[in-house]
Amino acid sequence: MFSFGDDPKFVSRTLGLLFALGLLLRLAFALLPLSFHLVLLEDDAWMVAAISRNFVAGMGITADGLNPTNGFQPLYPLTIGALPWVLAPHDLNLAFTLSLVLTAVLNALVVLPLYGLARHFTDEKGALLSALLFALNPFLIRVSVNAMETSLGLLLLTVLFYAYYNLDLTRWRGILWLAVLTVFAILARLDALIAFGTISLTEGIRRLANGWRTRDYSALAGWTGYVGLVLILLAPYFYINVTQFGSIQPSSSRALSYLHSYAESFAPTIGFHILFATPALNLVFINSLLIKLVILLALAIVVWRTLSRTQLLEFVPMFLFVGLVILYYGYVLQHNVSRYYVGIAIPLFVLIGVVARKIWLSNPRPLARAAVGVFLVALLFLNTIDPYTNYIRAASSPSLTQPAMYQAALWIKDNLPSTARLGAVNSGIYQYYSGRIVMNLDGKLNMAMVPVFEKQELLDYLAANRIEYLVETRGEIERRFARYEASFSSEPPHHELSPLDHISIYLKLVAQSVGIPVILSLDDQQTTALKRPLEDVMTVIHTIPRPNQDTNPVSIFKLR
Repeated sequence: MFSFGDDPKFVSRTLGLLFALGLLLRLAFALLPLSFHLVLLEDDAWMVAAISRNFVAGMGITADGLNPTNGFQPLYPLTIGALPWVLAPHDLNLAFTLSLVLTAVLNALVVLPLYGLARHFTDEKGALLSALLFALNPFLIRVSVNAMETSLGLLLLTVLFYAYYNLDLTRWRGILWLAVLTVFAILARLDALIAFGTISLTEGIRRLANGWRTRDYSALAGWTGYVGLVLILLAPYFYINVTQFGSIQPSSSRALSYLHSYAESFAPTIGFHILFATPALNLVFINSLLIKLVILLALAIVVWRTLSRTQLLEFVPMFLFVGLVILYYGYVLQHNVSRYYVGIAIPLFVLIGVVARKIWLSNPRPLARAAVGVFLVALLFLNTIDPYTNYIRAASSPSLTQPAMYQAALWIKDNLPSTARLGAVNSGIYQYYSGRIVMNLDGKLNMAMVPVFEKQELLDYLAANRIEYLVETRGEIERRFARYEASFSSEPPHHELSPLDHISIYLKLVAQSVGIPVILSLDDQQTTALKRPLEDVMTVIHTIPRPNQDTNPVSIFKLR
């Protein structure tokens, strides 16, 4: 499948060694005790685990065991990710560990198509450098070996780009293969739709331009077939979303966009944070935006001066992918969780390997080669210390909550009736470990929540769904009721913002920054306060202190 050039034994052995070392690093992370994962992983990991477990148990596609959900990336939890609960249906900890092991294997496999992708742009050693930066990358391991879809999404995204650059797309067989791989990549992570868009656009323009010159548009017709086939194959997924859930997008995207549409979420510089917080270019230790901009400009100049015009044009689909992913997560969802945009590291790994190799070959001067070596060693060092510093920071943070959530889930399992129904904002750990129906109340797994939030009818919704208990920190429950329950809130309803609204807001922010007087009114989630105490409608029946904070414990509330 991959071209090993003039020295296949050297390349295949080196690539095999990188795969083996990368797999060992990833397995070491996957096999850490649960106490570490409760600090390092997101609650979403257990949401996905609950969906897979319930699917295998014949309960349908549901996280809480009651309501259907589409708030997840479908391919992993309903296929490969379901295997742990087939093998260990009654051992929750073992099944979760097996899921982590599976994602470790899928993640390590990325080095193979990544080598092939980079090999399209450079020689074997440059491609091996790209593979090395991926394989020996603890930062990447931390954000993508997580019992979720991230590793499968990375693998299929890399395969998609590899296929685009290496398949014979003048023949229908190549186009068919690319269409099938595109669909799998999108179902693994929906943001691969952006890759589909950038590939379709750039290849379509290229074929249109060639047709204009030659007066032969037959190649464009074939490419139209690729786009149409992908859309046809994806149609059932989006049809189910619209007919069963009332929206073409999954509930998770809608909820994130809504919950991050307050004043504090509109940060014009978030895109730079995303770009400099990838496993390919980890410069998060730099606090100065000016310094980051200078570094970005310097790197852009190096790339421009190093690559030929032909190479730059070939990179266009991947360059566009990086930019549009940053725009989508930074300025539409306004969320900077690292695993969401880890896919942009793939083009960056390729670019670093290609540029570093070309500089090395074209500059025999020791100083130039030393600069390349120092830059690469610095990237490896920063990505190696990241998991350690991240763990120390997270483990000592006053906001660390998941160890207490786990203890609360076990308490619920042992002390509440088997028929009890609970609600939780961060619901994954409770859904997975408590053995009870736990409804998701932030909307990521529950499409009904955003309309409830907009109408400020939280109590009515809880009553209609026979929710008897809430489990969350008191502060989180207070924030939800102060904003989304009319009888407790002094704030007006907060409505969804469209993409056009986001664009308008950012244009006004830019205008204000240069002194243009414009009116900009945004809701501020941090200023909400309760009109009356929670005790009017609920009673605390148990509390579990958070590890690093005596106040605001995880509490189980019984609704009256």
